[in-house]
Amino acid sequence: MQSDGVSSTGMSKGKSELILMAEDSPTQAAHLQWLLEDAGYRVNAATNGREALELARQEPPNLVISDVVMPGMGGYELCKAIKEDPALKAIPVVLVTSMSHPRDVVAGLNCGADNFITKPYDGDHLITRLRYLTANSKLQATEKMHLGVHIELQGESHFITAERKQVLDLLISTYDAAVRLNDDLRDRQQELEVSIKSLDGLTHIIEALNRSTSMDAVLHEALGRTMEMLDAAAGWLTLEDETGEPAMLAIWEGVYPTDIPLVSHPVGDGEPITGVHWRRAATTDGQLSQRHLHIPIQVESQLLGSLNLRLNDPLEIDDRSRSMLTAVGLQVGVAIERARLLENLEDTVQRRTTELRREIAARRNAQEAEQARSAQLAELVRLGDLALTQNTLDRLFREALECACRTLGTQRGSVWLHEPENDDLKMIAWHGWDDGSAPHQIPRACKSTLGQTLAGTHVAVEDWLKEPSPERPNFLAIHDIRSTIAVPIRGHGHVMGMFALDSEVPGAFKENDIAFLASIGNVVGAAVIRAESLAALQHSEDEFRATFEQAPIGIGHINADGSWLRANAYISTVFGYGRDELDAKSYFAIFHPEHRATIEEATHRLFNGASEQSIDEVRILNRDGRDLWTRVTMSVKCDENNNAEYVIAVLEDVTEKRDAQAKISHLQRMDAIGRLTGGIAHDFNNLLTLIIGNLEPLQQRLSAGSLEATFAAGALKGAGRAAELTQRLLALSRRQTLKSETVDINALIEGVLDMMKRSFASNIEVLSRPSEQICRCKIDTTELETVLMNLAVNSMDAMPDGGRFVVSTDIQNFSEQDAAELGDIHPGRYAEITISDTGCGIPDHIKEQVLEPYFTTKDRGKGTGLGLSLVDAFVKRSGGRLALYSEVGRGTTIRICLPLEDSPDASAAQAVTARGQPNECVLIVDDDDSLRKMIVAQIRGLGYATREASNVQQALSMLRAGLDIDVMVTDIVMPGPMDGIMLAQQVLDTYPEVMVVISSGFDAYVMPDWIESSSRCAVVRKPSAVANMASTIRHLIDRDTSHA
Repeated sequence: MQSDGVSSTGMSKGKSELILMAEDSPTQAAHLQWLLEDAGYRVNAATNGREALELARQEPPNLVISDVVMPGMGGYELCKAIKEDPALKAIPVVLVTSMSHPRDVVAGLNCGADNFITKPYDGDHLITRLRYLTANSKLQATEKMHLGVHIELQGESHFITAERKQVLDLLISTYDAAVRLNDDLRDRQQELEVSIKSLDGLTHIIEALNRSTSMDAVLHEALGRTMEMLDAAAGWLTLEDETGEPAMLAIWEGVYPTDIPLVSHPVGDGEPITGVHWRRAATTDGQLSQRHLHIPIQVESQLLGSLNLRLNDPLEIDDRSRSMLTAVGLQVGVAIERARLLENLEDTVQRRTTELRREIAARRNAQEAEQARSAQLAELVRLGDLALTQNTLDRLFREALECACRTLGTQRGSVWLHEPENDDLKMIAWHGWDDGSAPHQIPRACKSTLGQTLAGTHVAVEDWLKEPSPERPNFLAIHDIRSTIAVPIRGHGHVMGMFALDSEVPGAFKENDIAFLASIGNVVGAAVIRAESLAALQHSEDEFRATFEQAPIGIGHINADGSWLRANAYISTVFGYGRDELDAKSYFAIFHPEHRATIEEATHRLFNGASEQSIDEVRILNRDGRDLWTRVTMSVKCDENNNAEYVIAVLEDVTEKRDAQAKISHLQRMDAIGRLTGGIAHDFNNLLTLIIGNLEPLQQRLSAGSLEATFAAGALKGAGRAAELTQRLLALSRRQTLKSETVDINALIEGVLDMMKRSFASNIEVLSRPSEQICRCKIDTTELETVLMNLAVNSMDAMPDGGRFVVSTDIQNFSEQDAAELGDIHPGRYAEITISDTGCGIPDHIKEQVLEPYFTTKDRGKGTGLGLSLVDAFVKRSGGRLALYSEVGRGTTIRICLPLEDSPDASAAQAVTARGQPNECVLIVDDDDSLRKMIVAQIRGLGYATREASNVQQALSMLRAGLDIDVMVTDIVMPGPMDGIMLAQQVLDTYPEVMVVISSGFDAYVMPDWIESSSRCAVVRKPSAVANMASTIRHLIDRDTSHA
């Protein structure tokens, strides 16, 4: 049935109809608004009933759809208010409800609701109902008669004052819901019946297999029950040969053995070769045999054989049937394994008994080994505690030797230290050797057997008598020592000696004994390191104390109340206060009253944890009343609980330094004047060149001695004198020819950054990203260093609150097409230097002015306006190109391209630009019309079809319309709530066939991690060469094609 004005699909567009939507849930409201707008409606949205009622009175809608439960005025109250308003009562009202109670229906009818939509709702069904209601709203308005009826519902009496059309709409919406639920129930019942039938068949097979105890019974039951379950006409079962021979026929039914294909292949190329699938074999005459169903018989991952069936009726192998038949194969495999196990039970029991005996013995050995390890661990813990508490090593050595000998059951042990100057091992502690028999040293230790420990390896000699005679030291031979183990004692990055045990019994030590002895050696080494560290610490404290007192800079430790905890001699000497006077004077009192509050506030912020460091240049009052400019650097010392203990104040007299900086500033201003003079002279010289160049041929055309010739000669003479004047001005401004030399750009940048690292504030992160390729250019190094420093200063001024400063290098190839489009560069290979910051950025209306001389945005007295103009002049004189990209609030990027010395222009001119096909479409999204049209022209010139959008909404509309788009190129900064990053993420998530290129002008801009990891997304920097953009698009399309 189809209502008037509503298409059968329910998706016709209502372009002039307005729907008022009331929904307090942002998620559901957004979804519902998208459905309505996608269907062609205009939508007014409200978050509660009161707001919706006000919107309805301002602009009456064609229909109102409202949630029932909302804050303040709910859906029932909103509906009632609309129906009571004479101007609004004809508007259809649809309530969205869960219909969880019959009273919901009564309440909806009482308030005059025209229809109900139950949650969750289907989008198409919702639009169909709305179109039906709006199409019949006029008919409802003409029905003037109101009905009323008394009803009893769950013991309560209600009087319903609903119109007949309202009740009919409710019945229709309830009937539609009931029909949909009934269809779902019928489908699920059919699925359940099929599943029960399959489970019954599988159960009968399992029960029959469980009753079978012999191999023959298992095979007959497996084949017969499976054929019965699937109504098979014939079947056979094969078993794999353990020797690797082809499968053997075990049992068959309904077919002659000679007709059974033991070798077959899957049916069709798309059929799987493992699991349940259809197979067939070729006959001797080349014809294809009847296909059969192949069911693998396996246990876990081991294939035992297969069940093969020829069915009377074709069977579609879906996920359910494949799962059921796989279960049949698994159950048959388990039954076959069980039958085999029963046939070989006696061998299995005997084999298992032997394995159990071995396992018991292994467990007993493991328990004994664990007990020994526990005892050794307890000894190591005791030695470790002793190493941490003893400040002398003698007792530790003695305890370690006694512990090792006692635990490993040997008689003698010793500790040796290496003396590198004469290559001797000297015994410093021993056990079991009396004073008269104890050896004192082993000469030429590194060349001896025991000296191998000095190389960091363990030494284990089972029997010295089996070793070459010269290898056993004399003292071991005298005492008839037969076996020895020795381990290294390690210090800080080197081996300092060895720990050795000796026995008169050959083979007295086991392999595990070496590990235990190595642990003792580590404890001894750690104790020696600790003793050395304590000595070094004491030495360091003495040096620190001497450094603190004798430092050529003031150092003081300040308490929270401003009292001195300690101060070095420099403070008393330079500032003129004696120790007693300083102790009696507050730290804050030594500062000039003008700056005292600044220091007090900074100190309090450090103690309160509001800051970690403060740096100020303030004045200090010397004892004789003189002002000393002082650089005060303060940081806080915290305890282990991160509570502030005291402030460390470093005071540096910078009076002379400030005077020197003032002189330098004056020289810089004079230099700027000189540069200005040189610029004017240079331009004037160009004008003179033009004048002279026109006067000279004119003079040659005039007759000698004529009045015109006399005038021309006078003009030439004046021009010559003016040229001489310009030469003097150029000399005054030091405008000389660049002193070019070949330089490694990466190394030069690193040097400049290293020189300026102290100039950057602590809240600015400085990053260097040099190119992996060598960048060598022939330039004036002094000029380039000045350029980098000027740009760094500009970036620092643009980031007063901190940020990121990035300098990177790369190699760029500019083709003839690139050079023609850019207009200010020649084809060839260039070193690209990119300087980026995350500062305040440059407004669009002054971008064209920043390269002009004397233009500056800084406060009066803080900038000359010559910085960027000098940078641009240097780049152009060097044969390069400068590009500026900036966005307010994001930062600024300046790219400088300088010609590579080893790259002739022809190399770039011969570069091949990757081209596209007419059936490959690229969508360009950029709000800048001129820039977008330029990119469109470039990409269209590469052979691609193009589409363009000026904002995110246009781009998404094109994609939703199903336009065939292969790659989307988008800018980052876009008008509206979504930027280019958000657009790219939505496109990648929603349209898997579309690749994305993000065009960014900022190296310092932090891209999300998913961009780097995505194989469907790439980033191209602005401004980009055509070859670079072409290769990026081509790479994404080709990679997508290869994956497909």
